[in-house]
Amino acid sequence: MTEKDLNRLDWLRRQRTALKSDKQVAAAKLLDYKVTGVVQGSRKEEPYNLHPVVLQGLPDNPDTRAATSQWAKVCADLARIEQQIQELEEFIRCVEDPVARDVMARHWIRGETWAGISTRMGKEASWAFKVAKRYLSKKF
Repeated sequence: MTEKDLNRLDWLRRQRTALKSDKQVAAAKLLDYKVTGVVQGSRKEEPYNLHPVVLQGLPDNPDTRAATSQWAKVCADLARIEQQIQELEEFIRCVEDPVARDVMARHWIRGETWAGISTRMGKEASWAFKVAKRYLSKKF
Protein backbone atom coordinates (compact mmCIF):
# COMPACT_ATOMS: atom_id res chain seq x y z
CA MET A 1 0.00 0.00 0.00
CA THR A 2 1.39 3.37 -0.96
CA GLU A 3 0.59 6.93 0.00
CA LYS A 4 -0.87 7.38 -3.48
CA ASP A 5 -3.30 4.51 -2.83
CA LEU A 6 -4.35 5.95 0.53
CA ASN A 7 -4.80 9.42 -0.98
CA ARG A 8 -7.50 7.92 -3.22
CA LEU A 9 -9.76 7.33 -0.19
CA ASP A 10 -11.26 10.81 -0.28
CA TRP A 11 -11.97 10.55 -4.02
CA LEU A 12 -13.44 7.05 -3.56
CA ARG A 13 -15.81 8.34 -0.87
CA ARG A 14 -17.00 11.16 -3.15
CA GLN A 15 -17.52 8.61 -5.94
CA ARG A 16 -19.51 6.39 -3.56
CA THR A 17 -21.80 9.30 -2.68
CA ALA A 18 -22.33 10.14 -6.35
CA LEU A 19 -23.00 6.50 -7.25
CA LYS A 20 -25.54 6.13 -4.43
CA SER A 21 -27.39 9.10 -5.88
CA ASP A 22 -27.14 7.62 -9.39
CA LYS A 23 -28.48 4.32 -8.07
CA GLN A 24 -31.55 6.04 -6.62
CA VAL A 25 -32.17 7.84 -9.91
CA ALA A 26 -31.80 4.61 -11.90
CA ALA A 27 -34.14 2.76 -9.52
CA ALA A 28 -36.73 5.54 -9.79
CA LYS A 29 -36.51 5.35 -13.57
CA LEU A 30 -37.14 1.61 -13.42
CA LEU A 31 -40.22 2.19 -11.26
CA ASP A 32 -41.59 4.43 -14.01
CA TYR A 33 -41.73 1.36 -16.28
CA LYS A 34 -43.27 -0.97 -13.69
CA VAL A 35 -46.54 -2.58 -14.70
CA THR A 36 -49.08 -4.14 -12.39
CA GLY A 37 -51.91 -6.45 -13.18
CA VAL A 38 -54.46 -8.49 -11.32
CA VAL A 39 -55.52 -11.95 -12.40
CA GLN A 40 -57.77 -14.59 -10.88
CA GLY A 41 -56.07 -17.64 -9.43
CA SER A 42 -56.77 -20.51 -7.10
CA ARG A 43 -54.80 -22.57 -4.61
CA LYS A 44 -52.96 -25.72 -5.61
CA GLU A 45 -54.88 -27.66 -3.00
CA GLU A 46 -58.40 -27.51 -1.63
CA PRO A 47 -60.32 -25.29 -1.30
CA TYR A 48 -59.93 -24.21 -4.91
CA ASN A 49 -61.49 -20.77 -4.42
CA LEU A 50 -60.71 -18.09 -6.95
CA HIS A 51 -58.97 -15.03 -5.55
CA PRO A 52 -57.16 -12.03 -7.05
CA VAL A 53 -53.40 -12.35 -7.58
CA VAL A 54 -51.35 -9.20 -8.11
CA LEU A 55 -48.53 -9.45 -10.66
CA GLN A 56 -45.82 -6.82 -11.02
CA GLY A 57 -42.90 -6.58 -13.40
CA LEU A 58 -41.21 -4.75 -16.19
CA PRO A 59 -42.26 -5.00 -19.81
CA ASP A 60 -39.66 -6.41 -22.18
CA ASN A 61 -38.77 -3.50 -24.44
CA PRO A 62 -35.62 -1.51 -25.30
CA ASP A 63 -36.35 1.25 -22.77
CA THR A 64 -36.67 -1.10 -19.80
CA ARG A 65 -33.64 -3.13 -20.90
CA ALA A 66 -31.58 0.08 -21.07
CA ALA A 67 -32.82 1.24 -17.66
CA THR A 68 -32.13 -2.18 -16.13
CA SER A 69 -28.66 -2.23 -17.68
CA GLN A 70 -27.90 1.23 -16.31
CA TRP A 71 -29.08 0.27 -12.81
CA ALA A 72 -26.96 -2.91 -12.89
CA LYS A 73 -23.88 -0.95 -14.05
CA VAL A 74 -24.28 1.59 -11.24
CA CYS A 75 -24.70 -1.23 -8.70
CA ALA A 76 -21.54 -2.97 -9.97
CA ASP A 77 -19.55 0.28 -9.88
CA LEU A 78 -20.79 1.00 -6.37
CA ALA A 79 -19.80 -2.49 -5.18
CA ARG A 80 -16.32 -2.06 -6.70
CA ILE A 81 -15.85 1.34 -5.00
CA GLU A 82 -17.10 -0.04 -1.66
CA GLN A 83 -14.62 -2.92 -1.92
CA GLN A 84 -11.72 -0.54 -2.57
CA ILE A 85 -12.71 1.67 0.38
CA GLN A 86 -12.94 -1.36 2.67
CA GLU A 87 -9.51 -2.62 1.59
CA LEU A 88 -7.86 0.75 2.25
CA GLU A 89 -9.57 1.22 5.61
CA GLU A 90 -8.72 -2.35 6.62
CA PHE A 91 -5.07 -1.71 5.77
CA ILE A 92 -5.06 1.28 8.11
CA ARG A 93 -6.81 -0.67 10.89
CA CYS A 94 -4.14 -3.40 10.62
CA VAL A 95 -1.13 -1.08 11.01
CA GLU A 96 0.90 -2.59 13.86
CA ASP A 97 2.39 0.68 15.16
CA PRO A 98 -0.35 2.31 17.28
CA VAL A 99 0.94 5.86 16.75
CA ALA A 100 1.19 5.42 12.98
CA ARG A 101 -2.23 3.74 12.92
CA ASP A 102 -3.82 6.62 14.86
CA VAL A 103 -2.17 9.25 12.65
CA MET A 104 -3.14 7.44 9.44
CA ALA A 105 -6.72 6.87 10.62
CA ARG A 106 -7.12 10.50 11.61
CA HIS A 107 -5.87 11.71 8.24
CA TRP A 108 -7.19 9.20 5.70
CA ILE A 109 -10.33 7.91 7.43
CA ARG A 110 -11.50 10.93 9.45
CA GLY A 111 -10.13 13.55 7.03
CA GLU A 112 -8.08 15.61 9.49
CA THR A 113 -5.16 17.65 8.18
CA TRP A 114 -1.56 16.67 8.92
CA ALA A 115 -1.00 19.95 10.77
CA GLY A 116 -4.20 19.53 12.76
CA ILE A 117 -3.20 16.03 13.87
CA SER A 118 0.29 17.23 14.84
CA THR A 119 -1.11 20.16 16.82
CA ARG A 120 -3.60 17.92 18.60
CA MET A 121 -0.73 15.61 19.58
CA GLY A 122 1.39 18.56 20.75
CA LYS A 123 4.03 18.12 18.04
CA GLU A 124 5.48 20.27 15.26
CA ALA A 125 3.31 20.80 12.17
CA SER A 126 5.01 18.21 9.94
CA TRP A 127 5.26 15.46 12.59
CA ALA A 128 2.12 13.51 11.61
CA PHE A 129 3.03 13.48 7.92
CA LYS A 130 6.53 12.23 8.76
CA VAL A 131 5.15 9.44 10.98
CA ALA A 132 2.87 8.16 8.20
CA LYS A 133 5.53 8.57 5.51
CA ARG A 134 8.12 6.74 7.63
CA TYR A 135 5.76 3.84 8.30
CA LEU A 136 4.82 3.48 4.64
CA SER A 137 8.45 3.69 3.47
CA LYS A 138 9.48 1.00 5.97
CA LYS A 139 6.70 -1.38 4.94
CA PHE A 140 6.70 -0.81 1.21
